[in-house]
Amino acid sequence: MAQSYNYYPLWDMAPEEGIATIALGLGQTVVEGGRALRFSPARPRAVPQMGTPDEAIQHSQRTFYSLDLSDVETRITSDPNATLRQHPLSVAEEHGTLRHVGATYVPDEGRIYDTIERDGVRIVNFAPVLKYDKFPLTRIVKDVLALGEESMGCPVEMEFAVNLDVPDGALPEFAILQIRPLVTTDSVGVANLATIAEEQVLLRSTRSLGNGRLGGIRDIVLVRLEEFDRTKTQAIADEVAGINARLVAEHRPYLLMGPGRWGTADRFLGIPVRWTDVSAARVIVEVALDGYAVDPSQGTHFFHNITSLRIGYITVDGRREDEFIDWKWLHSVGTRSDHGQVTHISLEEPLEVLLDGRKGLGLVVREGAL
Repeated sequence: MAQSYNYYPLWDMAPEEGIATIALGLGQTVVEGGRALRFSPARPRAVPQMGTPDEAIQHSQRTFYSLDLSDVETRITSDPNATLRQHPLSVAEEHGTLRHVGATYVPDEGRIYDTIERDGVRIVNFAPVLKYDKFPLTRIVKDVLALGEESMGCPVEMEFAVNLDVPDGALPEFAILQIRPLVTTDSVGVANLATIAEEQVLLRSTRSLGNGRLGGIRDIVLVRLEEFDRTKTQAIADEVAGINARLVAEHRPYLLMGPGRWGTADRFLGIPVRWTDVSAARVIVEVALDGYAVDPSQGTHFFHNITSLRIGYITVDGRREDEFIDWKWLHSVGTRSDHGQVTHISLEEPLEVLLDGRKGLGLVVREGAL
């Protein structure tokens, strides 16, 4: 799948450069938010999930879907997945298709080779296509998206398929399955955000990722900044994980807020949580602190999860004129329970999160503020 507009631009990516999501096998992996590869067609070598060997192993596709052709008398049912089968990568290697998109991680050397001609752990990083241009995928995707935008007069998204496993002498195939206007549900425009009274706004940021309107949030998990001790961030991560486990069991999405980078491997730069520790978070907020100069992660640690699950990711620096948090309200509202340096706040009235992906503008407001 590819979109001509990217609501989750990382690093120096521009939203207008678009985003593509690809996987080995049938598109079920992409549609279900599985371990697929995301990249900007304008910057195919910048792959957020593959920044380090450890990240590549963690985020690489490990299985793929195929169509089961073994039963010539398959019964047609209302289940669209009845004839799909899921296989490990070893099956793709046996069939010869993994060589087009695969690579090998060699643990003894701690490095990745962009080939499957070595012994080691197989990963799917599409290096033959994205790095070595075995197939001009990025150029085709960019051209088709541009043509779609020109024809429809708006951003577009398309579903496509590629067949690289062709006989010698035959050309690989690119097929457009469908192309349509890019419509984000619950979208909210700048004009609407500009009309909200400041006293209704609990948080404002000009550096947010995502697009749309997220409602029904009645819980806040907050790292208390006035007591924050950067030497105890692992303990804080454990406290957050305990709260998250309870909220997962109760099906209660929440807003997560804390200093520095969420999910960092360096515990002195933020809170070193894993995704399973914060999996019920609907919105994640990184807060800048005086004397704690840390560049925002902008969701790089959880890139796959925030994009596939449409989670809002917000950075706030109160020293900027255009960003703020209403700390007085946060410290006075709701039913509160303290867990070490973390406070869980339960609200009677839900919050709404409004994200304008075109401007990077994010607001957290009281429900009904619009």
